[in-house]
Amino acid sequence: MDCPSAPFLRAWLTDRGVPAGLAPLEQPLTSGGPGTASVPLVSYLDPDGRAVGLAVAARKRYADLARECVDEWSAVLRTRRVILPVWPEQGRGRREIRVPGARLGECAKARRAWASVRRFRERGDTVLLLGQANGHRQDRPATADPEGCVTVVEPADLARLGDLDGSRLSFVIRPCAPIEDVTPLLRALRDRFPLLRGQHPAEWCYVMSDRRSSLRLATEAADLLLVLGRPDGPPPAPRAMVPVRYLSSLGDLRPQHLLRTYTIAVSATESSAPTPEELIGALSGLGPLSVVKHRVTSSAGGLGVQNAKYVKN
Repeated sequence: MDCPSAPFLRAWLTDRGVPAGLAPLEQPLTSGGPGTASVPLVSYLDPDGRAVGLAVAARKRYADLARECVDEWSAVLRTRRVILPVWPEQGRGRREIRVPGARLGECAKARRAWASVRRFRERGDTVLLLGQANGHRQDRPATADPEGCVTVVEPADLARLGDLDGSRLSFVIRPCAPIEDVTPLLRALRDRFPLLRGQHPAEWCYVMSDRRSSLRLATEAADLLLVLGRPDGPPPAPRAMVPVRYLSSLGDLRPQHLLRTYTIAVSATESSAPTPEELIGALSGLGPLSVVKHRVTSSAGGLGVQNAKYVKN
């Protein structure tokens, strides 16, 4: 019998001051001597025929606490599904689908964007660099940005632009800036500077916009949103009743968090710990589990026409 959720039980026990570790069930039973008591729980068969359950082997002094532990976790045993948003990673001209948390490399569109900055600067324009990478922080050092750009991140920045020559003004959207954050800025700039020029829309990067859309769709269908790792900006929560939990470790998840949850959306930040795979593996020990991957991909062609696809598998 497998016990994928053993990390949850161990964290529950250690939080209560009980030294606990993970081991094959036979080991503590054979090495603990007469003072060891076994506290097994219900088991079930996965659709693939795998036997899954929960068990704690404890010395007699901890037997009651062990029973309480398995009782609490048994209360949340049920069939569930996990919705995992995935999005494209662009690197070296190739597009790959990676789970959240994969590092974004510099894609071909990013290289073209920085080339546009240099081209606009060479013709003597003031270049406005619009948006923030990932919508809330900068992934690349400021020294990596071309010199001479004026960064515009929020509407308040527009008031600080001062008196600019609109006929010598260009814009470039920062690579990995969500397009929906930039378009209001661009609309205001065009109202103020009708002669504003800029990069071709085919160079716009939709990676982070697709990420947001994937997560929003996943959250709309979920009873709980689990964000793995350090908070990396506000998660989209289109329905006010969707609770959000941040997990810096598997031990941060408690049985009460899983009550009345049948669909869980998972979002991971870069270098998140635990990983989505680790979380899904542990959740698979709390009842039959299905994983659904949501993906939204956008592409822009040479005519500037954006095509969006929604894929669920």
